[in-house]
Amino acid sequence: MNVTPVCNACQSLFNLNTFTLSPAFYYDSLPMCIIDAVFSIGVRYTSTQNVVKNYCTYYGLREFNPERDSQGDTHTVSQFIDHISASGIEKSADEIFKNHQRTSTRGGILKADAALRFAKVLQNHGIETLADFSKRGLSEETEAELREIPGQKSGLSTRYFFMLAGDESQSKPDRHVLRFLKEHTGQTYSIEQAQQMLTETVQSLRVEYPNVTVRLLDHAIWDYMAHRK
Repeated sequence: MNVTPVCNACQSLFNLNTFTLSPAFYYDSLPMCIIDAVFSIGVRYTSTQNVVKNYCTYYGLREFNPERDSQGDTHTVSQFIDHISASGIEKSADEIFKNHQRTSTRGGILKADAALRFAKVLQNHGIETLADFSKRGLSEETEAELREIPGQKSGLSTRYFFMLAGDESQSKPDRHVLRFLKEHTGQTYSIEQAQQMLTETVQSLRVEYPNVTVRLLDHAIWDYMAHRK
């Protein structure tokens, strides 16, 4: 791929020496990553932030842990499943998440339900905490199961979950990232092609900016496109 136009755009628009990730990339526990990844698809991100905050407030949980101190990563996937299962999907949407968004307008399920199903897949494969994910990652089998959840077929939620949980090699090529690439290359990219473009762009940029990762570049692009006037 010809990464030169994208490299030039990123160097012109972003201060790659000082750009940092947002607090969402430092959630205190893995269930917050699940909630964010599932609820963020196709909506304004502020609504997703509210959902995560509502869940943490309801159960008295710390939302962020940027220092990664020893008090974090204690709320497990199984505890999340127990919370939602005990309340039920409808009550969880009403009182805990305070959000009734669905995974799609036609035939979709409540995102509260999708988050629960997402968590159950992780639980079945022994992924309970951020530490578990860091050590083991997700197998292709696990990823395939996640894509079977209604609304998860594209894999965007899974990619974003990887990013939130700490994977520096992943991007979430949503409409903002895809539009950025088209504006600066004149080409239309699939999700897989966009991932490859960002990966190769980072490889080129690292000659001058050794701390740049695919996750960081994706966030820089998303932040610019989401908030530009």
